[in-house]
Amino acid sequence: MLDKIKVALREGGMRVCFQPMKAVYALDKPATFFEALVRLDALGKLIPAGRFMTAVQGDRETAIALDDFVLRSVAAQVKRHEDYRYAVNVTAASLALPGFEGKIDQLFGDAAKERLVIEVMEDHPLSVAAIATTHSLLKITSVYLDDVGMSFSNAQAIVSHGINGLKIDGSYVVKMLDSRPHRAIVAAVFSICMALDMVCVCEKVENPLLVEAIKTLAGHYRFLDLYLQGYAIGRPELHR
Repeated sequence: MLDKIKVALREGGMRVCFQPMKAVYALDKPATFFEALVRLDALGKLIPAGRFMTAVQGDRETAIALDDFVLRSVAAQVKRHEDYRYAVNVTAASLALPGFEGKIDQLFGDAAKERLVIEVMEDHPLSVAAIATTHSLLKITSVYLDDVGMSFSNAQAIVSHGINGLKIDGSYVVKMLDSRPHRAIVAAVFSICMALDMVCVCEKVENPLLVEAIKTLAGHYRFLDLYLQGYAIGRPELHR
């Protein structure tokens, strides 16, 4: 799989899809906030990142090249759509690069502050250099912690990074209808985000029942800046 990704990056075989995120109070309105999701184009069949990111993250050079491809694709989108905002996952390998924040500034300029969100993935512990870059990025753009509740996304990470938002891992969201512990964890993240003035995103919102459950729970957190993402909100699309 890693070899396929390397070939695809060289030969134009990677694609970026855009999945909408909508504020809980504006679910009936057109989306203006999207997550960029990278796909491998295998003869017209788009293979999601979950199938290859583990392999990519084990190869520093490929991880950096893939991040570069996605960031440049999103920078082009920002120029096409003046009112849209985009979230981009960035690997630890790119965050550890000297001057990575300068690259963001070069690609996005002043638009980075209002139009870009960097999502930090903590599948592995972040290096000292990556943490320093995260702090530098906060001066020019927004930074969210992705997959909260999984791997190394813990309370210490939330406190030490000083970030702007949390994305609750979808494994907690999809189980909150039938599991009191999962619902309690989602509620706890809601409370943290509201107390620390952070944006909160619920991932993997896949059906109307889940939408209603989240809306009901969110009613107890009136000042929470909450977004929903998943098939019930909108599927990833190649063109946006």
